[in-house]
Amino acid sequence: MLTSELAFADLYVHLRRRWPWLVIAIVAGGIVGAILGQLLPTRMRATASLGVGVDYGRSQPLSAELERLALLHVQELILEDATLARALALAGAGTDDETIPSPADLRSSIRLDRYENRWDLIVHARSSARAEALAEAWSSAALEGLEEAMVHALRAQELQARLYGLGCRLERIGDQGEVRWQCLAADGEVAQADLPQALVEEIQRSRGILPALTFGRLRSGEGSAETTRQATPLLALAGAVAGGSWMLIALLWLGSPPEQANEGASAGESDMAL
Repeated sequence: MLTSELAFADLYVHLRRRWPWLVIAIVAGGIVGAILGQLLPTRMRATASLGVGVDYGRSQPLSAELERLALLHVQELILEDATLARALALAGAGTDDETIPSPADLRSSIRLDRYENRWDLIVHARSSARAEALAEAWSSAALEGLEEAMVHALRAQELQARLYGLGCRLERIGDQGEVRWQCLAADGEVAQADLPQALVEEIQRSRGILPALTFGRLRSGEGSAETTRQATPLLALAGAVAGGSWMLIALLWLGSPPEQANEGASAGESDMAL
């Protein structure tokens, strides 16, 4: 049995003479893990792709930070609960063996991958039909949300241009730091006091989407389903690590180096001779 007095050199000799058992345990554990991964229920993956970018023909060049923030707002809109709830409504109720009742449950089965201007909306489900339906519905819901936000962004841009045309500006009132809009010209269609408030409302409804952004569908989710067994490699690795660990413990604790055994035998013979 392994004791605290066993030197590192003895351990090395002990393991060197029994390394085939360690290799066999690692290989056997990996094979068992891979088999378990294949026995797990099959999962299907469907992907719908959107094109998202900046149309510099309609905008001045944006700084890297401003463009990053603009695309971050797009990502937040695509992943928000309202968009996922709309996707569930478009896809319809779940099947008898797989029901996704809420956006929180759907969120655990989706992934958004960004490759420059191509954004992949990936959905995992038990059946190919369900995965494709959810991927298609998710992309449609995302486009609806982006189009609605773009309408408000364009209205905000229009209101901002009208404010500039009226010569409106923010002026400080008193010593409390309060500000209000002051316009130099009159507007016959919309009251001057309503313009700033309308601008704020449109900016809030635009969700941070800039008029210079462009988006559209690149790939439909229909016909994109494929089988995926993501757990198989992980289980194979876990099995190899577990098998090797158990065999290493067994080799160290269940056996003694030949040198130590010989020394024990020699000591026994000496005692018998006395």
